[in-house]
Amino acid sequence: TEAYGHVHINDNDSIHIYADFMRYKGADRTAFLKNNVRLTDGQGTLTTSALDYDLNTKIAVYSQQGKLVNGKTVLTSQSGTYYGDTKDAQFTRDVKLVDPDYTMTTDTLLYNTVTRVATFTVPTLIQQGPFKQVQTTDGYYDLLHKTAYLGKRPTIIDSSSVLVADEVAADDSTGFAEARGTVVFKDTAQGMVVLCNDLKSSWENASFLATVNPIAIIKQETD
Repeated sequence: TEAYGHVHINDNDSIHIYADFMRYKGADRTAFLKNNVRLTDGQGTLTTSALDYDLNTKIAVYSQQGKLVNGKTVLTSQSGTYYGDTKDAQFTRDVKLVDPDYTMTTDTLLYNTVTRVATFTVPTLIQQGPFKQVQTTDGYYDLLHKTAYLGKRPTIIDSSSVLVADEVAADDSTGFAEARGTVVFKDTAQGMVVLCNDLKSSWENASFLATVNPIAIIKQETD
């Protein structure tokens, strides 16, 4: 079955899909839609030029570039898969997430339109404002609560410091972060390097507390 112009799929009032053209296979309950395709789940809206949708599994797949708008968060990628039952979307190839507070670029990103949690498992670059940058390959960012967990030895670069640790937990709403494992903190402005296994820091107060085998190396004028 083919349909042209102002096509609308209403999947149990939970997912709505609009397009200019649809080819539907009734036996399989699958649909191919193209031209001005728009999918919405009440939380976010996905737009793309072509989309395959399975009404049995509520899974939508695109491979010709797409954009998801979820509140003030905008995600773009070359391809992706949306899971209607869980409200998860997996973005692949040239993925970029733009939020008022963050910009993330990666090759694979999992995002939930309800919880607004972005999960990454491959090299990811996160830019926070003009001076703070995060390099990580594992973890998540909760864009709703502004909290994060970064594993597998992330690097956090600020205007005057570099932090490397086995794992980092951060709350950007308070400016507090804790780094654990083999921690290396370099303060280039003060000429200081701190080595420890646990470091608690406050970005807003520019202060930190290093514990568990702490060592401070301070550059002197004659060094």
